[in-house]
Amino acid sequence: MQNPEFLKKKYDLHNTLEVKSAAKRAEKSVGDGKKVPQDAEIQIQNYLDRLERLALDPEYKQDWKGMGGKEDIKRSRAVSLLREMVMNKYVRPNKEKLAEGAAIVEERAARQMGINMEYNEEQLVERGEIAVKDLEGSLDQWIAYLSDRNEPYPTWFRYYAFRNILELGEYDKDKQEFPKRTAGTNRLFPDIDRGALARIEDIIECAKDPAKLDRFRKAQKETQTPEDELLTAEKARAFAGMAFAKQYTESIKEAGEITSEMRAETKGKWIKYSQDSDPTALWASLQNKGTAWCTRGLCDRRNPAQRRRFLCLLYFR
Repeated sequence: MQNPEFLKKKYDLHNTLEVKSAAKRAEKSVGDGKKVPQDAEIQIQNYLDRLERLALDPEYKQDWKGMGGKEDIKRSRAVSLLREMVMNKYVRPNKEKLAEGAAIVEERAARQMGINMEYNEEQLVERGEIAVKDLEGSLDQWIAYLSDRNEPYPTWFRYYAFRNILELGEYDKDKQEFPKRTAGTNRLFPDIDRGALARIEDIIECAKDPAKLDRFRKAQKETQTPEDELLTAEKARAFAGMAFAKQYTESIKEAGEITSEMRAETKGKWIKYSQDSDPTALWASLQNKGTAWCTRGLCDRRNPAQRRRFLCLLYFR
């Protein structure tokens, strides 16, 4: 499901330079004077379609090679170019600040342990290179994940998630939030929680589509969700209006943590969910299990192009 309306409301995306440029490229490629309609949602959808052709390359029109020098992660040429643009904007220019910030923290920690430690100029350069590699590795995980066309996310959601991740640091457990990134911060980018991402997509789409909301509520009832905790249209719209950082925090908390007791439990059984079966049973079986699988999402798991066969090993206490 595409959702240009959401991006229009969230970012006024139809008025941005990248969307206008995508419209001009589309008109130029047709070459018969035909214009992309001025309708905001059509303009945004044209932009998303272009992103999908470039990043996911469904027709394999581009050269695919190892992303960031990693031969086991092959991506389209456009993704490799995007990666360089992102690293050059968000990571590499801050190498000196990264080195200085890391040095301050590490020197302070050393002093607290009674060790006299101070970085010289050469060591600062080396520390900056290490910090850059750490951040690049952290961000590479997101680029690889969101550009994997085997994942079930629609293009609008891939755009939405990546746009926001670029602005966030890793989760602050003390404050229980994802802090906004500042230039030169040594904080890694957030970890990927597939289940939380799937939940965000589900609820945003439930805010728009009553049929999907009904299916979501049906699935909740099958897991004995209390009546006052069932998703409503009002709750879905309120969630869709939140900042992504709050959506991600809430969705991670909703998934539940894997306790030591759950880790110690080894009893289980195999259950087969066939390719054409209703996904509700699979969805319900994964709730509150602390899984970080995107399969925990419900709404678009019925898309025939995205169906797969699963054998799930479910553990119970």
